[in-house]
Amino acid sequence: MVDYIRVGVEEPIIDPSEYVKRENIVLPTDKCILTFSSRTTRTIIDFMEKYESMPIKIPIFDPTIGEYSGTKIFTATLNVGAPASVMALELLIAAGAKKIIIIGAAGSTHPDVEIGDIFLPTWGIREEGTSYHYMPPNYKPKPNRTLLNRLKSEIEKISQGSIKIVEGGVWSIDAVFRETKDKMREYRKKGVVGVDMESTALMTVADYRGVALAIALIISDELREDSWIYVWESEKIIKSERILSLASLRALV
Repeated sequence: MVDYIRVGVEEPIIDPSEYVKRENIVLPTDKCILTFSSRTTRTIIDFMEKYESMPIKIPIFDPTIGEYSGTKIFTATLNVGAPASVMALELLIAAGAKKIIIIGAAGSTHPDVEIGDIFLPTWGIREEGTSYHYMPPNYKPKPNRTLLNRLKSEIEKISQGSIKIVEGGVWSIDAVFRETKDKMREYRKKGVVGVDMESTALMTVADYRGVALAIALIISDELREDSWIYVWESEKIIKSERILSLASLRALV
């Protein structure tokens, strides 16, 4: 797949470090929680002891610097899609981010994984185009295991078994309307639990830049052989959102 893309070996024409230096962008902390929903970001902010908006020349929404247990943490909402989210991640890393937790949503590709469950990707299948400009086609993206384990531990402490937590592969694809039944069956046999648009690209770039990144996804829809079920306003989803928001803060302290 995408074998016509060759990873460049010379210096990039546009470097994120040069951009943040020119615009004088410096994060006051190396710890970040990034989401794909303003509602999730607001939930994180609600758990902070104090916070303030932090205007920043990076294409993100709701940029906020706050404190939790005396630790400064930056949070913001990313644009959807691998290219846009990676562009923001690159600039945040250049501005000082080193420990990053992503909270997003995914569709379940497994019959035992239901809406509202929490999915922690441990590896991924790359069907987005962005990561191929960083790593060759045979590269398998993974999160930072230390940070993921810490996040999982905090989720378990908070949830007390009230929410199902699943681990496994994530399938990241640019074309949401090309998630075909045959590919879903094939990837499910390989251990894929859910599908989204960004996770493999974000994990790849974090590895490429040498920073720690872990991802937690709330199952927002279910892909079945005969139907597609989508929910985003259920009590279970909102509960998982609150659990992940608090767990992410605790994992970074």
